[in-house]
Amino acid sequence: MTITDRDINRAAIVRAAGFKVKAFKLQCSPRCAFEYEDSEAVRQLVHDYEAGGGLPVSLKNVLVNRSILLSECKDRREGRI
Repeated sequence: MTITDRDINRAAIVRAAGFKVKAFKLQCSPRCAFEYEDSEAVRQLVHDYEAGGGLPVSLKNVLVNRSILLSECKDRREGRI
């Protein structure tokens, strides 16, 4: 399973901010990808993260959501979901 830190961090921040994030396994690949809405608020959140600005969510909440998403990807890769 290959997920870049950038992919998982973006998804974790979006999920921690209260938006829905869907993890799915790409067909014919062990790679996991994430899907979330493409709204102005989400784009601004991702932009702030990549620019190193302050985020409206706590670091602890981001780390918890990151762990949940990684676990979900692992379960999908191993066929448990």
